[in-house]
Amino acid sequence: MKYIFLVALLSFTADRCFSQTYISLAPSLTNDAGTIAEKTNLALEVGRQWDVFSLGLDVGKTSLGKVSGRDTTAYLEIRPNLNIFQQGKFTNTFTAGIGYIFNSKQSLMTELTSGIEDFMY
Repeated sequence: MKYIFLVALLSFTADRCFSQTYISLAPSLTNDAGTIAEKTNLALEVGRQWDVFSLGLDVGKTSLGKVSGRDTTAYLEIRPNLNIFQQGKFTNTFTAGIGYIFNSKQSLMTELTSGIEDFMY
């Protein structure tokens, strides 16, 4: 019950702030060994953006291949993102995420990324 109240309160507060909601579907293919299905990743991120800061909730699978035993490919991650520098339509971003890998003995997932994004208006 406490969690439902906390989520409702955060959602209400986020709606009152000057923000934009975004949804991102990101299929990708990695350079690992294996079949095409084992190399394929899928992620869905839903979040809010305020000026130079955004906060998203990411749900995904690290592999779409068949898994023998316990499936440890599903994860849930919180991604705070900071736009550090912007020049024209290019933005330098920094993300420090933390998440949970389902059915895994070591379930902590961390992410530190930096990148350049090109915004199309």
